[in-house]
Amino acid sequence: MNKEHIQHEGDRTLPCAARETFRCRPDALSDDEKTILSAIVLQKGEAEAGEILANSPEQLSDYTILKGVNSYAALGRYYHRKKTGEGQYIDCSSSECITALVGNEMMEYTMNGRSLGRTGNTDPVMAPHNVYRCKGDDKWISIAVGTEEEWQNLVHAMGDPDWAKDEKFADMYARHKNSAELDRHMAEWTIRFTHMEVMEMLQSAGVAAMPSFCASEILENPHVKARDVITSVQHPVLGRQYVLNPPWKLSETPAAIRKSAPCMGENNEDVFMGLMGMSPERYQDLVDRRIIY
Repeated sequence: MNKEHIQHEGDRTLPCAARETFRCRPDALSDDEKTILSAIVLQKGEAEAGEILANSPEQLSDYTILKGVNSYAALGRYYHRKKTGEGQYIDCSSSECITALVGNEMMEYTMNGRSLGRTGNTDPVMAPHNVYRCKGDDKWISIAVGTEEEWQNLVHAMGDPDWAKDEKFADMYARHKNSAELDRHMAEWTIRFTHMEVMEMLQSAGVAAMPSFCASEILENPHVKARDVITSVQHPVLGRQYVLNPPWKLSETPAAIRKSAPCMGENNEDVFMGLMGMSPERYQDLVDRRIIY
């Protein structure tokens, strides 16, 4: 179905309070929607990167959360009418559903009166807590230290450097206060090794550290292979494709990928004439009018 057909069917059968379903332009958003989206946008990026206007076309060109929810609701009400003949009134919230994505930021302002901005990879308490460049082309390692014991383990793994004995890094509060200088010292150390070497050194010392993997490294990772995370399927057009397996592992009813994703319109007849009970004549009419593709 295209959007005109869904909207037409909705207007003819039942009212719906989800009129923002197909809006994605900044000038079509309400003030509440812009406010909530601003909170989401301003969480992204490094702290020193400055602000980005949430109502700019660049930030809202892919405004898909509400479109997906409301499109699903529109199809659901259409199916309900075809099955029962009854109408429905659907009230699909806009700002409320997005508010769930910025709970921490809203609680911080509500309780403490502080409006959180961008924090990059840093943490409100832990330090070091960042991503550091390693030896190689665009290789990085994420390191997070949450306790004094982990800090001491990190210092020992780095060879007990003199800078780590400075009072500026004596405890968590001091390290967080001087996190910029601490990050410079960390980066000077990690750049001497590959990201895998740093991971092995720190994990064996009890410090949380994980590389930023590229696609090939993920596919070849021993843990990913052991968990059977990736499988392959044969697509009728694209050929062999690698896809994610279901993450849950059930002993008696194991989940599995049975086939590739369908091509456009591959299941139209099953959905419209099977699930929705549409007559073959009505279905063909919609196909001929290019309402169903």
